[in-house]
Amino acid sequence: MQNLLFEQLSLYAAAILVLFVPGYFFVSAFFPKNKNLSGLEKFTLSVGSSFVLVGFVMMALDRVGVRIDRLSLILSLVFLSAAFFGVRFLFKKHKGVAPARSDAFVFSKKQLVLIIGLLFVSMLFKTSYLKDNIVPSSTDLGHHMYWVKQIAQTGELPDYAKKDIVERDGKYIVSGPQNISDLIIGEHMVFAAISIISGLGVISYFPVLILLLMNSVGVLAIFILVLRFFEDDPHGKDIAIASLLFIGPLFAIAPPQAKFVGGGVVGNMLSNLLIPLNFYFYFRALKEKSAGLLAFGIMFSMALFYTHHLSALLFAIILIFSAASALLLHFGKSHLILWDWAKLVFSKPVLIFLAFAAFFFFAVHTPSYITNKAVETVVGGPSKIDHVGLTLDKFISAVGEPRFVLGSVGFLLLLAPFAGKFFASISGALRKKSFSALFAGTGKSEVGYQNAILLSWTVIIFLISLYPTIFLLDIPSSRVSNYGSYPLSILAAIALVRIVVSLKNGNFFTLNKQLAAGGFILFFSYATIAGFRDNSQFVTSSDNYAKTVQTFHASEYLARNTAPSDNVLSDHVYVAADSWSKLYFMRDYNFPFYRANFSRYQNGVDKEEFCTLNMISSPETEESDRCFDELGMDYVMVSKKNDSSQFSDLDDFWQIYSNEELIIYHKAK
Repeated sequence: MQNLLFEQLSLYAAAILVLFVPGYFFVSAFFPKNKNLSGLEKFTLSVGSSFVLVGFVMMALDRVGVRIDRLSLILSLVFLSAAFFGVRFLFKKHKGVAPARSDAFVFSKKQLVLIIGLLFVSMLFKTSYLKDNIVPSSTDLGHHMYWVKQIAQTGELPDYAKKDIVERDGKYIVSGPQNISDLIIGEHMVFAAISIISGLGVISYFPVLILLLMNSVGVLAIFILVLRFFEDDPHGKDIAIASLLFIGPLFAIAPPQAKFVGGGVVGNMLSNLLIPLNFYFYFRALKEKSAGLLAFGIMFSMALFYTHHLSALLFAIILIFSAASALLLHFGKSHLILWDWAKLVFSKPVLIFLAFAAFFFFAVHTPSYITNKAVETVVGGPSKIDHVGLTLDKFISAVGEPRFVLGSVGFLLLLAPFAGKFFASISGALRKKSFSALFAGTGKSEVGYQNAILLSWTVIIFLISLYPTIFLLDIPSSRVSNYGSYPLSILAAIALVRIVVSLKNGNFFTLNKQLAAGGFILFFSYATIAGFRDNSQFVTSSDNYAKTVQTFHASEYLARNTAPSDNVLSDHVYVAADSWSKLYFMRDYNFPFYRANFSRYQNGVDKEEFCTLNMISSPETEESDRCFDELGMDYVMVSKKNDSSQFSDLDDFWQIYSNEELIIYHKAK
């Protein structure tokens, strides 16, 4: 009991030090006295900033040759926090007039009850789902935690490479290390830092808890983003609260929420925090014409590119289209807008940070997907069946039917005035028959960056999910579609609030209160039932916990009783949590070798060798015997229920271990 309590306290202390303290002092330093930040914003930005800063610290330590251990991490983070505290003190001595705090973050009692209630119910649903998934078992999380454990063991950042089975000169061999294109260091550093400081191993509950924390803060990031988007709208707070409804309780389990947390989809989870914070800083920077906020936005963009290249690519495309949309929205004064942007980009704070970013990129740590040319693997058009695009039905299923229906209405509500302003600008200039009139200013009306961002965010995700060939991209279509849940949630919230307000005020037509209330209750019931139905699709009762523990026991036995020269074959099809076996050996990312899902051998793309398939599915054949001999495969770990029969009658396979789920055979020479 005391050990468990100590573990808990160690985890909480490490998480606070890694994911809050440096960010808190960073935000405090550059937002003096918080007069332009609410407490909610400060908390959310502190977590996001801590994630960014810890990554920079670990990459810097690795570059200068300092071992990444508990002492170096604690000293570095304490020193960094103290430095920011000094900057805060300096700014305090030379303070100017700070802008007043936005009224967008001042809520009534009813609004506070709604916000707390939505967050509580959302967390209740997520924890109810995760209670059966807290034991590490998902394939993706196992892959990521291998690198986290390697950082903790070696004190160095890893080179992402793996060995594989290949055929050369008519003989099967184990290749040398080959670059891995879909792993990036930003996905692993925070987990490694917490593991190192707390002393907790990665085969535990803490990775899922940290992912849940990041997911929850990501939801808060969307909330503060929407509040800033619509802080000048009289119903802006209602839109933000409605966004919590569509992101939270209605779809608390469906991807990319608790399902991705339990599934260990680390890159997407972290990106779903960084992307809203990127938009937050860029939006505020452009609206408030603040070079400092733009520098912060570039810093978070840099962190995104060091964390998940797919998310970074999508964000870059959305940002470009958002800028183009903003210029189209105010075509007549686009030259003035461009001039404002240029003044921000070429300001002192932005140029200083761009110089730092360039130095860091070239001299400290270049992302692995640049050094191994992994960018080439995501461009050029789809190469796999799951990269060719989704049907509309599948896209709607991925984002949730209520979100899609209401989000489409919200999209049209934003698009109508957007298009109206554009065509009015064009037609006005044409009526004057003057080319210069196209570039004449149209007054001091606000640019409306939030509309440009939301429309571009939605359109880009929709097009890449359904028609990736338009952008010549080769990325998983189903994974891209999950990025659409956030913009569609915001658009759905806009539609819901606008409809309710219109019915209440009788803007379009007159309804008696009973009929209007009945219609609203009917529609709200549909959205609630459909959302909970989506949640229920991912709630399954299973005995995965017991199967996972059996896999851990068998893996530990093999790791303890085999020599470094022995080769081991496992199975991904029927063995639960097989990707976690590698953490007991720590010999290679691809060790033990494994039989993959059968479809990967059939599509002609994913698997070029068939040894891993044949050695388990048909070990009695000559081809399998050749694979065992040439590869020196010594041990096979398979499901007792599904694959033991083909080994039990073979004289050269000796059973050396058995539990309720698995059997291990030794291949006699």
